[in-house]
Amino acid sequence: MKSSGKLGPIIMQLLVVFVIFAIFYKFIIPRTSTYYRYVFYEPRIGVYLTERDVVMVSGESFRLGVRTVNKRLTFSSTDFKVAFVNKLGKVTAYQPGLAFINVKVDGKVLRCRVRVIELNYTSLNLTVDESKRLNVKGVLLWESYKSSNPSVAEVSFRGNVVAKSPGTAVITAKAKGRSMECKVTVTEKVEDAEKKK
Repeated sequence: MKSSGKLGPIIMQLLVVFVIFAIFYKFIIPRTSTYYRYVFYEPRIGVYLTERDVVMVSGESFRLGVRTVNKRLTFSSTDFKVAFVNKLGKVTAYQPGLAFINVKVDGKVLRCRVRVIELNYTSLNLTVDESKRLNVKGVLLWESYKSSNPSVAEVSFRGNVVAKSPGTAVITAKAKGRSMECKVTVTEKVEDAEKKK
């Protein structure tokens, strides 16, 4: 009787661990890039996708390739507002977010994870000492920022742009190998311009 009493809590703990693992396996892991980069459930023989995890900038397009011979393919998107796919497999990025492109072939469904990103500003007009924050909209990514002319517009590693002197500069944001640009035009403060008159 005592041993069965000790087994109860252990069984409950094992059930909790199993449920947590099942939730991660079913809903969390299939949404990660690792799951699509190292596909263990889909051997690279027979029918398979040439791309499984793609990062796109809003407005871009690419053709999703399927390695197969004389098979009927049906393409669909889980969120066409983020990424739309036509019947030939051309994927077009529309707005920041996450979508999955499903390809149905021979009764099975292959999936490609598409993340769409964009910079919150493509151009900025600032006066000297004014600042503005740039950020990459979309699924969370590690991004970096660089100014073509720091003496005109300086940018921090967090994307904070500070106008330093009159002129123009281009801020380049990079995320997952993709580049986006924001043109910054800096003018003098009104009071400084009036003093020079």
